[in-house]
Amino acid sequence: RAEGLLTREAYQRIGGVAGALATHADGVLAGLSDRQTGLARTMLLRLVTPEGTRRIANRSQVLQDLPESAGEVLDRLVGGRLVTVRRAAEGDDAELELVHESLLVAWKRLARWLEGSHEEREFLDEIGRAMPPSSTSYNAA
Repeated sequence: RAEGLLTREAYQRIGGVAGALATHADGVLAGLSDRQTGLARTMLLRLVTPEGTRRIANRSQVLQDLPESAGEVLDRLVGGRLVTVRRAAEGDDAELELVHESLLVAWKRLARWLEGSHEEREFLDEIGRAMPPSSTSYNAA
């Protein structure tokens, strides 16, 4: 930084926006216990398609079949700005999405999780497409 500005050298050293976001994501997870990190992994994988792109999912889909404490972990991911929330119409479930596509590649931890879960995400995506649109029992990742 020079005179309160981020220099080009510093920007490149942190890996640009993608690198800064990945470093931030690691910091958010560093504040979680091992159990909470496992829950965060499950929820983050539910926000990724089998093709490795961001998926928009309802809050109830992301939390389905997880312990009640998962809601707190999700709130930490939202508060840490790793997951964005779109308020749905009255009575509808809020929609969730990873904050930026670059997390899928630049964030090494998420990239490793994705690598190890590809077949499972494909299978769950097929199940989700076979279910009626009104069903919320879709269980991705």
